[in-house]
Amino acid sequence: MNLIMRSRRGLTTAFTLIELLVVVAIIAILAGILLPALARAKASAYRINCVSNWKEVGVALHMYTDDFRDTLPPGPHATNYAGLSQTELPIYGGFNSLLKNPHKV
Repeated sequence: MNLIMRSRRGLTTAFTLIELLVVVAIIAILAGILLPALARAKASAYRINCVSNWKEVGVALHMYTDDFRDTLPPGPHATNYAGLSQTELPIYGGFNSLLKNPHKV
């Protein structure tokens, strides 16, 4: 875009400093309006990600109880595996990786 315009008489005129400052101010105001909306969208995406992770944990627990005599999986320091040997216990993906907060890694 050419910043210098020709007038009807053939003289060249340019944008004044005031006009350029007004344009910069308008752009700054629009950016100030847009940034809070982006922050809200990011927070919403974070909440949706957390809900999705908890849903996956619920599905995995449901799958486990369906396969293993309606018992829940043992905890990390469990000694009783509901009558199952350690080799009979499946690994349905890492529960620990689902429970981690991705923003605090």
